[in-house]
Amino acid sequence: MRSEGLDVTEWTDDPGATYPEHSHERREVRVVLTGEMTISAGDQSFVLSPGDRIDLDAGEAHGATVGSAGVTYLAGSSR
Repeated sequence: MRSEGLDVTEWTDDPGATYPEHSHERREVRVVLTGEMTISAGDQSFVLSPGDRIDLDAGEAHGATVGSAGVTYLAGSSR
């Protein structure tokens, strides 16, 4: 993701954590390393498991729910 010009951090969320619908001013990318999370964007939901990636455009509304084992992922943000 760094080669794409993104700032990257590793993030871990506890089992069952939720993020209500929100948006970011910059393009965001998530790549799951361990565990599982569901991202809802618009009228679609995406279940992400290890190795899965989702790209969210700047301003794109989305929310998330973490699976029962928690999740660790790489969070990329455009500069």
